[in-house]
Amino acid sequence: MKKQIYLHLFLVGLACILITALVCAFASWQTAKRQTLADLQQVAQVMGTEMEHYSDPYVFLRRSSKSSVDLRFTWVDHHGTVLYDSYEEASRMPNHRERPEIAEALGEGQGSDARHSTTLQEVTLYAAQRLSNGSVLRVARTQTELFRPLEALLPWWIVSLLLLILICQFTVRRLTQGLLDPLDQATRYLSQIGQGDTTEEERQLFHTSYPELIPFLATIDRQGKQLDQSLRNLEQERNTMKRITDSLKEGVILLDDQMRIQWINAWGFQLLQQEERPTAGRPRLLGKFLMPFLPPEARIPLNQLKDGRSWTQTVKYRSRQYQLDLQFLTPPQGRATRMLIIQDITEAREREQLRRDFTANVTHELKTPLTSISGFAELMAAGMYQKKEDITHFGQLIRKEAGRLLEMINSIIFLSRIEEMPANALQEEVPLGGLIQSVVEFMDPFCKDKQVTIHCQLTEDKVRGSSSMLREMAMNLIDNGVKYNRPGGHVYVTMKRSGSQVILTVKDTGIGIPEDVQERVFERFYRVDGSRSKQSGGSGLGLSIVKHIVEQHRGNISLTSRLNEGTTIEVHLPGA
Repeated sequence: MKKQIYLHLFLVGLACILITALVCAFASWQTAKRQTLADLQQVAQVMGTEMEHYSDPYVFLRRSSKSSVDLRFTWVDHHGTVLYDSYEEASRMPNHRERPEIAEALGEGQGSDARHSTTLQEVTLYAAQRLSNGSVLRVARTQTELFRPLEALLPWWIVSLLLLILICQFTVRRLTQGLLDPLDQATRYLSQIGQGDTTEEERQLFHTSYPELIPFLATIDRQGKQLDQSLRNLEQERNTMKRITDSLKEGVILLDDQMRIQWINAWGFQLLQQEERPTAGRPRLLGKFLMPFLPPEARIPLNQLKDGRSWTQTVKYRSRQYQLDLQFLTPPQGRATRMLIIQDITEAREREQLRRDFTANVTHELKTPLTSISGFAELMAAGMYQKKEDITHFGQLIRKEAGRLLEMINSIIFLSRIEEMPANALQEEVPLGGLIQSVVEFMDPFCKDKQVTIHCQLTEDKVRGSSSMLREMAMNLIDNGVKYNRPGGHVYVTMKRSGSQVILTVKDTGIGIPEDVQERVFERFYRVDGSRSKQSGGSGLGLSIVKHIVEQHRGNISLTSRLNEGTTIEVHLPGA
């Protein structure tokens, strides 16, 4: 219908444009004709006046004919006999007395006419002027000469005609669109009702459309509002469920009877990708078989699928551990009849292993001093000593082991406090240089006993954090540097600023750490040399405490060491 309306209106407009163009062309031709007749009349009048002053009119007429080749000059006597003609032999031409322009000139002095010339076979314009001797001078111009002004305007006419056609086309298109817009709006509205995306502005347009459509659209509008509301509620619930499932840390995959993927959440999609950075979206997995995406040890046995029973399997994939649970949906959700849940249990297993290791380490570390205390106490209680000095010796040993036990318990408690430290407790501006200087002065007796010299090169830079925790960090670093040093050794403590970071370096000239165990020195209860650490009073928690303090302060720590040459520990902390 739109094409038919457009075609009819365009043809009507085009016909109007062409008719108008023809009328304008005819009017222009008539105007040019009248103007040409007036010009010819003026030429005839001027030529007649000039010719009367010449002694030989024939010479004058021949000269004029040569100078104005587009004009035809004819001289007729008062009887109508042709005396001269610039185009034909005068003797061969018939009498011209009855010619309208000649007759009018003989009677009124001037005359004009436009007719088809039988001599030249062209439409010609004539203007005649009666001379004082009664003869008549006639000037003529053919139609070809008349159209020359129109030929100059022809390109503009064509451009104007094309422009009018384009304007007509644009206007007709707009008019057709305006006529059909209400119907198009109704069609779009009807098609959008099922999609739930109609707007109030679109509904308002229908009330300004054709009055005949208003009752029909009003009924649809009421039903559309109800349907839109229902669709919005369903969409909101669907988006909520999508956000919930995508935020799960488990992969959820819905499968049909043939184990083809019907739906998958974001985490499950990441697990099934073969590439580390998948570029395609989840829809490309829908309808595909699940088995090729699983590692061989995680593929579900066929007999398990036929039995209809739940299935659980733990596999190791990409250096992580996953637990797969296949459950049957009762009742089925559309084509989905099974649900596969994939859980990453790596961290849970690691935490469990850490808990076991921690329990074993704590049990072992606490058992050793308690065994010593219990043994010495039994010896004293049983009276198994020879002299009183033995009691004093046993008491000193018990006191030493009890102190070591108490230090270990305090370190464990302090380590737990670090992990539970709230963020607002780390907002002090701590002068790290002054804090380290106080630690060095505090440890001066211990350094003299060990025959170790501490060299400090400190700055006045401040760091943001907890002064008590930072003091514990510095105490452990310097204590390790002194404790595992040689007599006559040195510990170098330096500070410097690098951008927004404050770098603390503790370097010693001690026994060093073997390269193969350097990555483990920050683990809890780990000691490079257990016997030497126990002799030095180490519990294996010092560097673990340091690492936790640095991480709580959003810093980082690194260690470099060479056996028998010394160890360097570098701590980066954010400046205040």
